[in-house]
Amino acid sequence: MILFIYHGHQKKKGYDPKFISLAGRLNSSIPSWVVKKVLKNIPLKKPKILLLGVSYKKNIDDDRESPIFEIMKILRKKKISFYYSDPYFKKIRKGRQNKIMMKSIKINKSNLKKFDAVILVSDHDLFDYKLIANNSKIIFDTRGRYKEYNYKNIIYC
Repeated sequence: MILFIYHGHQKKKGYDPKFISLAGRLNSSIPSWVVKKVLKNIPLKKPKILLLGVSYKKNIDDDRESPIFEIMKILRKKKISFYYSDPYFKKIRKGRQNKIMMKSIKINKSNLKKFDAVILVSDHDLFDYKLIANNSKIIFDTRGRYKEYNYKNIIYC
């Protein structure tokens, strides 16, 4: 947020720092890149995907600037079925960034086995990462949470 305020202030003074706008463009392209990587690595046309974490960073209940809404938008546009789980967001309501109302699903062995892929968006400490890895077909880790483990079903994004 401060970055954008600073950028706007500098632009008014006639100075346009390219690095700040480039960083913003790069950040906004990541959700699309992640979805492409997921679809490239799953042999199904219409996989069922579980998104883990709504927050823009771990262990908080703040979804402002969260990439999950753009990921949801892309998946919805491609008519790909998805659900989410987040201990800090029992429900997602329609809002400025989001046009979908959903309820968080519980993470358990039975639910995990229903999905073709899991995308780790926010790496909350409350998630049981061993349970998730042991019961998921493939996990796309956007946070590097699984780097300390030696699971074979992890793809890093």
